[in-house]
Amino acid sequence: MQRLGAILIAFGFSVLIYEALRVGAAWWSVEMESMGLEHILVLAGLPVFGFVAWRHLRPRRPNRLTPPSLRNLHSADQRILRHLTGRNHRADQ
Repeated sequence: MQRLGAILIAFGFSVLIYEALRVGAAWWSVEMESMGLEHILVLAGLPVFGFVAWRHLRPRRPNRLTPPSLRNLHSADQRILRHLTGRNHRADQ
C-alpha cells in the first residue's frame, strides 16, 4: 500500500511540474491574456517544485556513512559482505 501511495504522489508531482512548466512557457511567450489564481500559484510554486525535484528525484549518491570499501559493491554483494563480517550499518539507504 505504501508503494502505491508513493507512486500516486510521484505521478501527481510530475503532473504539477509539467503544468507549471507549461504555464511558465505560455507566460514567457506572452500567450496568456490573463492569469487566474491557479496560474499564479503554479508559477509561484515552480521554484519549490524544482527544488524538490532536484533534492529528492535525482539519482542517489553513495551513502557517505558507508565505508569506502563497500561503496562500489552491488547491493546484494553488500548484504552478503555485511552478513559475513557482522557489520550492522546500512549501505543501501
